[in-house]
Amino acid sequence: MAWTRRSNGLETPVSKDQLVTMANRCDICGKGPAFGRNVSHAHNVTRRRFKANIQRVKAVVNGGVKRLRVCTRCLRSNKVVKAA
Repeated sequence: MAWTRRSNGLETPVSKDQLVTMANRCDICGKGPAFGRNVSHAHNVTRRRFKANIQRVKAVVNGGVKRLRVCTRCLRSNKVVKAA
């Protein structure tokens, strides 16, 4: 059983299936979604999101293995030591 804080300041119990999933954000650099606009040939403009390319990897953290959500740029630049 998890607890969540409501807008009125009260904490209420919530089951795991009701919890909201994590944001699309890198655990190392903090890169998240960017915002922009689609522009069609007829110049119709709509809003859109550019999501970060997040991968779940097992990494070595403080001598132990931990599962992290990491962007591909951090993986390529060796900011993460992958566990074997």
